[in-house]
Amino acid sequence: MTVTGQGGAGGLGKVASSAAYGIVGGLLGRAVGLVGTLLIARHLTPDIVAEVTVATVVALTGNWIAAWGCGQYVVVRGGEGRDAVFAATLVYLLAGVAMIALLWWARPWLALWMQAPRVADYLPGALLGIGIRRLGAIPDKLLARDMRFGRIALGSALGDVVYAVVAVSLVSTTPLGGQAMIIAFVAQSCVIAASTITAVPWRDWLWPVRVTTARLRDLLRFGAPVTGEIVLSEGARYWDKPWVLKLLGAHDAGSYGMAFNLAQLPAVYVGGHVGAVMMPAVVRALPGERPALMVRALAFAALFLFPMAAGLAACAPTLVATLLPATWHQVAPLLSVLAIASLPAAGSFILSSSRQRMRATTG
Repeated sequence: MTVTGQGGAGGLGKVASSAAYGIVGGLLGRAVGLVGTLLIARHLTPDIVAEVTVATVVALTGNWIAAWGCGQYVVVRGGEGRDAVFAATLVYLLAGVAMIALLWWARPWLALWMQAPRVADYLPGALLGIGIRRLGAIPDKLLARDMRFGRIALGSALGDVVYAVVAVSLVSTTPLGGQAMIIAFVAQSCVIAASTITAVPWRDWLWPVRVTTARLRDLLRFGAPVTGEIVLSEGARYWDKPWVLKLLGAHDAGSYGMAFNLAQLPAVYVGGHVGAVMMPAVVRALPGERPALMVRALAFAALFLFPMAAGLAACAPTLVATLLPATWHQVAPLLSVLAIASLPAAGSFILSSSRQRMRATTG
């Protein structure tokens, strides 16, 4: 299959303009989220934050596996007809229900294996938040396919604001502790899902149409390599948290997690947004325009990433001492190392997204 692009300078200009909305909106939301995270850390100890984080990672892992490339299928194959979109919606929602049920049932054993009993208490709320997000995931991809990044960025930014406001309010005024973060995560998921669902007519993705066996086979074949790549790439970023918790204990895992999150600011918050908008951009562009899109994305990322990472590493001791209480002092030396180590992640994410889409559109 060959995808027809929006050729010429006008096509690239539209892609760049749409991408800019997504990147700027995402960065503003992330900035609010970062402030919220630092304020939360002033009220919670590292061990509580670590166990909440690990519960969320478990829920996210199930979400990646159960996604089976359905979102990417909507972006790449959705133009073939409503049956393609509905097939992806059907598989995505049913797989999500099965995943949530399985992890809910397994939560006591997961907590026992990680030697962190409170993970079992936090996991149901994390699964609820993931389930709500899945309701808005297919509309999100339809918006991305149409390059409506402004609406996506608005929902994401509002979600980050809601998370920060709810979490900080609850941890500072109630004895909920880690459950305050879980409640905030659910509230954030509601805002993000509502933003995408209300932007796309439900008939475009949820109205039942006949789905053939051939369409399902095509979806399953498409999703296998996409799922493997996403699970391994995302797992490489997040799976260290459960292992650190199990091997070193909750307190050290919390300090490590905070340092990791701060270190990822340049790579994920800049490079990650550039990579995210590359997927539909490459699909919509003509084959001859794709190398230029990748070069521009990498150059844009590098222009901001390297100075940000170097400055973060150099200022880590002062930054941690100023922003975090004494219980988080272990974050500083970890941040100095992780800030530099995170740099290759952004370029890898951008190239991976672009390569994946080019394979799909020419296959």
